[in-house]
Amino acid sequence: MAIQFNCPYCTVTIQVPDQAAGKKGTCPQCGTKVVVPMPKNAPPVEAAPAPPAFVPPPPPAPVFAPNAVPQQMPFAPQPTMPFPGYSPAPGMPFGFDPNQPQAAPQGYPGPAGFAPMPTFVPAPLAPTQEEPPSVAKKYKRKLKRRGGPAVWGPLVAVVVIVAGLAFYYMKPGAKPDLLSGKLTGTRLAKGKLEPALVHREWVDGIDEETLANVLKQMEKRTVKFRSSNDLISMTFQGSPEGLKVLATAGPSAELIAVDLSSNKALDKWHQKHAAKLSDQCQKNVARSAKKFVQEWAQAEATRDTNHSFGHFHDELGLAALTMGLGAEVVAIVGKTMHGCVAQQQGMLYFLLPAGTDRFELQGREHGKNNVVFPGHFVVNVESAAPVRKPTQKKTDDEPEMTEDGEGDMKTKSFGKPALNDPSAVDESMPEKPKSKKKETKNDD
Repeated sequence: MAIQFNCPYCTVTIQVPDQAAGKKGTCPQCGTKVVVPMPKNAPPVEAAPAPPAFVPPPPPAPVFAPNAVPQQMPFAPQPTMPFPGYSPAPGMPFGFDPNQPQAAPQGYPGPAGFAPMPTFVPAPLAPTQEEPPSVAKKYKRKLKRRGGPAVWGPLVAVVVIVAGLAFYYMKPGAKPDLLSGKLTGTRLAKGKLEPALVHREWVDGIDEETLANVLKQMEKRTVKFRSSNDLISMTFQGSPEGLKVLATAGPSAELIAVDLSSNKALDKWHQKHAAKLSDQCQKNVARSAKKFVQEWAQAEATRDTNHSFGHFHDELGLAALTMGLGAEVVAIVGKTMHGCVAQQQGMLYFLLPAGTDRFELQGREHGKNNVVFPGHFVVNVESAAPVRKPTQKKTDDEPEMTEDGEGDMKTKSFGKPALNDPSAVDESMPEKPKSKKKETKNDD
């Protein structure tokens, strides 16, 4: 029996054997690939009955004879059964030769009145053609082969950082001053530090009687501080004018001076910010002095003889001695920081361990990432003091210079003028001498 159906494309009648049902083939008329339909009224295929199980006959009972040699059972040759379509092979049971190819099955005769149809041969499955990838897909594949985000990620991050820095530095406004370089320090074997005076008028918010009692008590009972490394000895002493702060060198310290004008960038930065630094430092000193007087008065009222004033060493003592850039810088020797002990006439003074030949100068930290002075300098210390060339005729108001180029620093006095009074005069700076022409005109 054969399956007959029409091609769904060219409607030609196609007849194929039952074995082609459900398979895919090519139409002999138009060449289109079609699937052979299943026959609608195909009878169910009956399963062939299973062959009966082979039960071997029971073996005969052995016969034993004394001293008898058992006879071998003769085996008769197995009959060969011919298999339709194959010639019997010699020496093989049933005439089957596994090496001989099987014969092709015979075709089915067509019904009367119809011409034989061409043989339906299923065509092999042809590989489907993929559409050419687009430009975007090609670019993505190329990026994927090169590494994708692993390569472009760092590049994009670098570009963003560079663009941000360029925008920050090119926009108008104040830029951070990056100061660095080398400076020269000078040992002052005969130098000495003069006391600083915090005037009583600075201590606001405290009644005059309490302030007068504290200053009078401190005339006899001073507050002394001594550093653990014996470099600085500091004393707070009362006077009718105010609070005196005195610092002296310890037995293992030497006084070193650093000239700010030796570096043009540093000198320019100092001149630009000197007024602001001095004003801010004066405010801090006034606030610390008020706090110190209050703690002293409270300790006297409660008879607390063991009260500690150690936290005033830097915020009141060193700040009063420097009053400007000196309060915002530190000297680093090894891993130890040392504060500036004086600032006068463009010079910074430090008490450092004896024999120091090199130290670093940088800003003092007031907290995490809070530094006022942005510079970082390496200071090489020399033994001989350089002699400055005088720019003006020396007068009696200028300090006398010794043969070693050292002079006494004038006593500082703070607090007489108002904080923001432009007529405030820093008494640590000597008055400029008047020219003879101006004096003559004034006399007239």
